Amino acid sequence: MHTSRPHAASAVNTRRASCWHPPPSQVIIALVNEELQKLLEQARIVQNQPDSFHRLADMLRLQSKDDTGILVEFAQSADDLQRRAAISAAAGRTEPEVIAAMAALANDPLPFVRQSLAFALTDYSTWPMNEAVEALLSDSDANVRQAAIWAAKPRAAVTASLVKRLEVEESNWIRTDIANALADCDHRLALPALFNRLGKDADPGVQQASAGAIERQLGNLRAYPADLDRPPTKTLNEIRRRVSAYTYGSYPILQAFLSEQLAAHVDVEQLAGFGTVLTAEAEKGQLPRGYCLDEAVESVLTMLDGGPPRAVVLVGESGAGKTALVHEITHRLLRDPRRPGYVLRMAPQDFLAGTKYIGEWETKVRNVINAVKPPRRVILYIPAIEELAWMGTWEKSEASVATALAPYIERGDLTILGESTVEGFRKGLGANRSLRRLFHTVELQPPDADEVRAIIRSVVDEADAEISDSVLDRLSELADYFVSGIVQPTRKRSIAMQSGISSRAASWVSPKRSMPWSIS
Repeated sequence: MHTSRPHAASAVNTRRASCWHPPPSQVIIALVNEELQKLLEQARIVQNQPDSFHRLADMLRLQSKDDTGILVEFAQSADDLQRRAAISAAAGRTEPEVIAAMAALANDPLPFVRQSLAFALTDYSTWPMNEAVEALLSDSDANVRQAAIWAAKPRAAVTASLVKRLEVEESNWIRTDIANALADCDHRLALPALFNRLGKDADPGVQQASAGAIERQLGNLRAYPADLDRPPTKTLNEIRRRVSAYTYGSYPILQAFLSEQLAAHVDVEQLAGFGTVLTAEAEKGQLPRGYCLDEAVESVLTMLDGGPPRAVVLVGESGAGKTALVHEITHRLLRDPRRPGYVLRMAPQDFLAGTKYIGEWETKVRNVINAVKPPRRVILYIPAIEELAWMGTWEKSEASVATALAPYIERGDLTILGESTVEGFRKGLGANRSLRRLFHTVELQPPDADEVRAIIRSVVDEADAEISDSVLDRLSELADYFVSGIVQPTRKRSIAMQSGISSRAASWVSPKRSMPWSIS
């Protein structure tokens, strides 16, 4: 009996082996694989039924909790249905192998797969796949790019790519979507891009989307950030023109910002329609400088920058340097480091130029005032200003350009710099007490011999010429002899300028040296 027990045990083991069953975990995996395959076939057959696809993605998500390899296999499958199911099942997963497999799908050959990835990135904004979003923003398919916009919106690290896409995107409706998305992005990147797009985009839809986004940004910020550069004045002016023409949407915050920024804007082209913009000539190097006038320049500018009335008349005979003083003031304002200023030259006749009917010139006067009034820094320069006292009058009305300008001068809405002779001012504006009180008079005396010499020396030095003092003396003598009909210092300055130009031209041909002048 003792020897029969091992035989009995062997029989039992044999019976156990014949009825062996796998562990419960293996049974579950096998059943799940079978179910997954079944769902995959159903989703493939009934592709228009989203429920079957969602059941497939849910099962894949469940199975891949402990085995990410199946997600990678699906993502790398040749079957686009499996690749899309992998995207849906993997959304939000942060395992490195899963993220690498999903990022590779940003370059999938099928736009529908790439678009599915963009949708998943939109639903899971914290999914760390910014590089994939940037790749989708530059996709060749417009639908994929549009889907990527909303994936990029909540990702601060991708805002720069979104802004870049706005600049290069050819599709109007995608640019519109980008502008809308930037309404809630980092203002330091979004605001400059939106202003730029609003100022130059030709599509009305993109313009209005940009305006709406700017309105939202400024509303959230309460004001334009102090540490952010303002858009160029030219851009702001174009934006105001466009926004004012919109029939849909008022954008009050944007309008208020534009009004504030453009309050001091000077439209040089508009000024040129009224007269001659001396500042533009100075910028081109076409306006002569005034020399030895520092004290007079500072005195006049102090009066013009002071309280109202800001009106100065330079009184003096011909040759006293009135026009030279105006030219030098123009140059100084152009280079003012605080805020550049402009000088508009209008002769008395210019106020009536282009008008045909009685009283029409009054409308032109108002237009001029609106173009130059503060906070714009524009000086209205009027030579022969005494003529304003009768300019515009006729037998049935004594109203003149001077009387039309008077209330604006008194309120400080006009800054005027005029020229007149002593006698002309006395018989013109000076003859009317109410007008005379509005003007500060600065009387200029012709320069003496030493001042004329200093002026001529300044002209020669500016021409970078080397002319000896003896030559300058001889030039002065010749000027007095040959062009005595021209007042000082104009005649001597003209000859000095011509001599300086000749000397400089000679220096271009040979090395600079003292010119061997010999005048007999």
